[in-house]
Amino acid sequence: MSAGAGIAQNAADRMLMFSFPNGVRIDGKLAGTVTTSLRKAVMSRTPNPLPPEISGHEAEDRTHTAYLPVIEPEHSTTPGHIRGVAILCPPGNPGLVELLKKSLHTTAFRLEIPGATLRLKPQPSTTATEWTAPSRTWTTVTPVVLDRFPGKGNESAELARACRTAGLPEPTEIRTARGPFTTAATDLAPADLPRKTRLPYTHAHITFPDAIPGPVVLGSQRYLGMGLFRPAATTV
Repeated sequence: MSAGAGIAQNAADRMLMFSFPNGVRIDGKLAGTVTTSLRKAVMSRTPNPLPPEISGHEAEDRTHTAYLPVIEPEHSTTPGHIRGVAILCPPGNPGLVELLKKSLHTTAFRLEIPGATLRLKPQPSTTATEWTAPSRTWTTVTPVVLDRFPGKGNESAELARACRTAGLPEPTEIRTARGPFTTAATDLAPADLPRKTRLPYTHAHITFPDAIPGPVVLGSQRYLGMGLFRPAATTV
């Protein structure tokens, strides 16, 4: 196993994957609703005292747990739709992973969204590889909400800064657009974001000098599933 593959496997072990009931798919525009509901469900099932990494409260100096939508890929029959959810635990905290596995891997773990209650079915960590496989090029499936207001035409510079903040290499190319680069992505209006904000947001297609493992999640609402990237097999 290569070093990159090893890092990707470690990341996959930190991703707790859950699928919706057979045949259930949710419109990608509800990604923010789904991830907000997922965070609430996880918090309600985690025993007290609630770790700050799970809630995000009083955890400004540490990496939080991220609540992610699992978006169908281009080759599926419903690309861009949500087929499940994932919980990405911060690195270096295996105790938190075990706590969440114990709390959530039951038949009673359900997601409450407007108009429906969905039973979440635990999936093996191998299903996380579509988000963790090393790649040079990554494309958003949910838009990146920028951390601050960029200067005019400086969205790419702000995304490069977000990559550095996340500990990623300096990109060799960044392309941005208001709409998705792929059919397997969500086209969100401002009201669809998990949290109201005046900060701008953008879809992105980013290339790095070498293949890096995922998951790649960037921006100010990354802990609620925005700025989620998928490895891109080909340049668009």
